[in-house]
Amino acid sequence: MSDSWIDPNVFLIVFTGLAFPALGLGGLVWYRLQLSSKFDPTRLALCGMAALTVFSAVNAALEQSFRIWLPPLLLALALGGMLALRLRLLANSFRRMLGILQQPVWQCGLLIAIGPILASGWPLICDLPQVEPLEEPYFMHPAAQQVDMNRFQTDRGRQVAVVSPRPEEEPQRLRWERANAVSDLYNLPEHSALVAPASGLSNCHGWVFTGGRYLLHEDHVALVLEDNGYAPVNQPQRGDLAIYRDSTQKIIHTGVVHAVCVDGEIQIRSKWGRGGVYIHPPNTGYQGEITYYRSPREGHLLKEAAAESSAGEATDLVRNPSASSSNSDPLRRSVLR
Repeated sequence: MSDSWIDPNVFLIVFTGLAFPALGLGGLVWYRLQLSSKFDPTRLALCGMAALTVFSAVNAALEQSFRIWLPPLLLALALGGMLALRLRLLANSFRRMLGILQQPVWQCGLLIAIGPILASGWPLICDLPQVEPLEEPYFMHPAAQQVDMNRFQTDRGRQVAVVSPRPEEEPQRLRWERANAVSDLYNLPEHSALVAPASGLSNCHGWVFTGGRYLLHEDHVALVLEDNGYAPVNQPQRGDLAIYRDSTQKIIHTGVVHAVCVDGEIQIRSKWGRGGVYIHPPNTGYQGEITYYRSPREGHLLKEAAAESSAGEATDLVRNPSASSSNSDPLRRSVLR
């Protein structure tokens, strides 16, 4: 499926909620005009059917989501049904059964009613939960965070500052994570797999370099690359770093190479901001210039991070996978859990 030119869920709900009632109201106006001036909207309805059908066919051919091409197709079928019901031959055959539907007033009334019904029912039909957008909680604000300047350092001994929510914000953080986990599951990008739920403790850089326990500002990533012996490589291997930069060469994302397929296709494992951890193609989730780095050191954790016993599952996810056997591979264990 190709990238959508509009959010499919938004298009589906807005189109069905507005287009069907608009068609019904327009039909009532045309009916009154037809009674007063003998105006026949048949040609206009046929043109509308053709336009909606072409729109649906083009979007289906472009492999857009069915939520984009199906609603216009249903509207075109509704128009066709209205016109068919007004044919004399069909009306005579089903006069008793379809007598009410033959009347334009009832047809337009059904369109007015069916639009809101479809708009509210689409999430249930498509198995989409109605998840409200999550506002940025207070624990993400600088005033609710604390900075630790001495917990981590590079291999050359330079300090790396990390950020974490204050202890009093812990209940709010846990509530936000539970709510955001639902949103992540139902907004999964194409060709991506969610392997760990959302966590407000770390961002992508902190997930790689602190084991997922702290936030690490992107300005410190260059310092880590320099002091911990990282060098760019043209042929990435599993466990190498993937550093994303924007057009100004500012570092915007950090991930770890999860796998390199036989055909050269690369899969990245990374944490998307405060969201979950995903396995994804290089240009899914984040766009930018990607540089792969390798270091002779074992793993990517900063000093003192590896020595702490509370590293947890997130720490295992960013270790050098080549240092473990197949039975104890932390990357494999994280997927099987």
